[in-house]
Amino acid sequence: MKKIFILCLFISNFLYSKDCGWEWQSPLPQGNYLTSVSYATKYIAFTCGDNGTILKTSDGGENWELLKTDVYFDFKHIFAINSKICFAVGSDNKILKTTDGGLNWLSYDSGLDTELNKIFFIDSNIGWIVSNKGDIIKTTDAGNSWFLQSSNTTKSLNNLYFLNESIGWAVGRVILKTTDGGENWVMQDSITNKNLYSVFFLNENIGWLGGDRCFMLKTTDGGESWFEQTTFENFNNLEYIKFFDENTGWAVGRVILKTTDGGNEWFEQTSGMSFIWGACGFDMYDINNGIIVGASGAIRKTTNSGLSWVLKTKGDTKENNIVQFVDENSGWIAGQYGKLLKTTDGGVNWFNQNTGISANLTALYFVDLLTGYVGTSDGKVFKTINGGNDWFDTQTLLMKAINSIYFINDSVGLITGEDIIYKTTNGGEKWWYKIHNTSNSIINLQFVNDSVGFALSGHYTDTLLTTTDCGESWDIIPLGDDYAFSNMCFIDEKTGWALSYDNVFKTTDGGINWIIQYDNAAGHWGCVHFSDLNNGWFSNDRGIYKTTDGGESWVKENRLFNGYVTDLFFINEKTGWIVGFDYNYTGIILKYSRTETSVEDNPPISESKDFQIFPNPAQNEITFSIPENQNISSISIFNSLGMEVKRIEQAKIIGNSKITISTAGFPNGLYHCSFINQVDRITKSFVILR
Repeated sequence: MKKIFILCLFISNFLYSKDCGWEWQSPLPQGNYLTSVSYATKYIAFTCGDNGTILKTSDGGENWELLKTDVYFDFKHIFAINSKICFAVGSDNKILKTTDGGLNWLSYDSGLDTELNKIFFIDSNIGWIVSNKGDIIKTTDAGNSWFLQSSNTTKSLNNLYFLNESIGWAVGRVILKTTDGGENWVMQDSITNKNLYSVFFLNENIGWLGGDRCFMLKTTDGGESWFEQTTFENFNNLEYIKFFDENTGWAVGRVILKTTDGGNEWFEQTSGMSFIWGACGFDMYDINNGIIVGASGAIRKTTNSGLSWVLKTKGDTKENNIVQFVDENSGWIAGQYGKLLKTTDGGVNWFNQNTGISANLTALYFVDLLTGYVGTSDGKVFKTINGGNDWFDTQTLLMKAINSIYFINDSVGLITGEDIIYKTTNGGEKWWYKIHNTSNSIINLQFVNDSVGFALSGHYTDTLLTTTDCGESWDIIPLGDDYAFSNMCFIDEKTGWALSYDNVFKTTDGGINWIIQYDNAAGHWGCVHFSDLNNGWFSNDRGIYKTTDGGESWVKENRLFNGYVTDLFFINEKTGWIVGFDYNYTGIILKYSRTETSVEDNPPISESKDFQIFPNPAQNEITFSIPENQNISSISIFNSLGMEVKRIEQAKIIGNSKITISTAGFPNGLYHCSFINQVDRITKSFVILR
C-alpha cells in the first residue's frame, strides 16, 4: 500500500466575523449553490456547496449556521459520521475534516491531481474517496493518512457505497465491486454504456444504480446481473438513491422520485426546488424526515415522507439591479418587475415596498430618508415623498429606458435615457431636454458637487460627457478606441476611475487623460465605487477587487458567490453593500463591515530572530517556527489594514515547535504575525505573493 500523504493543516472558525469582511444578507443563511447534505443524527446535519460553503443544523433543519472553512473551492460531497466528525470533498484535491462539530476544520492533501467526487465511511476510521480520474483512495485511521487503491480504470468514478469494511461498489462509466475492502476491484457487467451517478445497496444482493436521464438499474444478486427498472427521458441525471427497505426508496437528480414497490414504479414528488443548474443534494434520516438542498442556497425539509417540502431559507428571489444608502442604516435596492427592498437597520432586515410598477427598475436615487426616485425599463420616472411607501409617476414622457438618475438637491435632478439627458428644477414636476446623443445610450450619471457632473455615452464607449453648469450644457470628450468604458466613479472634479473590459483606468484631470492602474481585469458586468480618494472597489464576473491606495494596487477578495455583481455602494471605507444575482437569477445581497483591530494594544511589540516564518514570500501555505520555552497563548495574523484575519489558539500550539497553516485563501499582500504570551508579543511580517 502506497501512502500518499500525511499532511494536516489547521483552520480556525475564528475568521468568520460579522465585524470583519463580507456577510450574507439575502438569501439567508447564504446564497451559494448547495450540492450535498448528510445527516449525523435526527437533529444534526451538514450541507456543503460552492466557494467553500458548509452549513450545519442542530434542530433537524429548521435553522442553519454558516461555518467557516477558510477554503474557497467548490464542495461536491459531505459525509457526516456522527455529530462531531464530518468530511467534505470537492473540486480541489483537499479533504476537509472536523472533529468538533464544525467549529474547526482540518485540511488534508489527498495527493491526487484531480477533483474528488464522493466520500464514504463505514465507521469513524475506515473510508474511501473516488475521483474524476478513476482514483480510489482509502483511510483506516480516521482520515489522517490515505493510500491509493488500484481501480484499473481512468474513467471518472462518480459515486461509491459500502455495506461493511469488505463489500462495496464504485460507479461511473463502469461498475466496480470489491469484497476485500478495496484491495481488489472487479469490473461488473452492466447493460448500459450510460454514465452512472448514484449507487445504493440494501444488502449484499439487492441494490440500485442511477444514471443519465433518470436511467435506473437494479440487481438482486449483488451485481452479477442488472435489469432496467425505469427511465424518464424528460429528466436528467440521478445523483442520489436511498432505500429503507426492499420497497421504499428515493432517487433524486433534477427531480425527486419515490417508489413503494422496490423500484418497479416511480412517482414524482413536488419539492419547489429549482433544477435549472442540475441535481440537488439529498438525504433522508428515516422514512419520514429528509432534507434537499440546491441552487441559490435553497434548503427544504420534509417530515411526511416527501409529500411536502418546506422552504427553510429566506430572501427575495428576484434579481437585484441597484443599491443606494443614505446613511449606515437606511437603504434601498431596486430590481426586476418593480421590486423595491428597503432596510432601516443596515440590512439586517429587508422588506418589500409595493411600488405598483410592473416594469424593471433600472435606476434609483434617494435624496434623503423621504424623497426618492426610481426609473423603469419603459422610460418612466416615479417619485416618493414618504420613504418609498407610495409612488407617483412624474410624467417624463420619455419612451426609452431610464439608465441613470441623480439629484443634487430636493429640486434639481437629471435623468438619462437611451440617448437623452433630461433635467428638472422642481422635483420632477417638469422635465427639460438637455442633450441628445444619437450614437449611444447615456449611462452612469453622477455629480461631485452642485455644478460638476459626468456621464458615459454608452456601454463600452469611447466618449465621456462632462458638465460644469449643473447639466445645462455638456461637453463631449472623445477618449479613443483604447478607452471603451462600461462604468465609472468620480470622487471630485479631477479624480475618477473607469472600467473597460480589460482594465481599470484613473484620471486626475477631469477625464481628459487616463492611465491604466490594473490590467487583465477581463470580465463582464463590471462596476466601480470609491468612498474616498484612497478606498475603492470594482467588480466583474471574476470577482471583487479592493484598493486602499487610490488604485495603485488592487487585492482580489475571495470569491463570494458564482454570479454577477450589478452594483456596489459604500457609505465609507468600512461599510458597504453589493447586489446582483447568481447563475440561477436569484437576487443576492452582501454587506461589507470592517472593524479595525489595533496591533498596538498591550502587550508591547518586540522583535526576535528566534521566531521564524518560512517560506517568505509564501504562496499557499506558511510555517511558523516557535522557540522552546515560549509559553505562547495565541498566534494572530493581521493584514495591512490592521484586520485580524486568522487566530491560532493555545490548544493548537502546545507541544508544537512548528505550525503550518494554509494561506490559500489569503489575497496577495503584506501580513503581520503576532506571537502572544502573558507578558510580551513578538511580531514578524511576511508576504503572500503568487
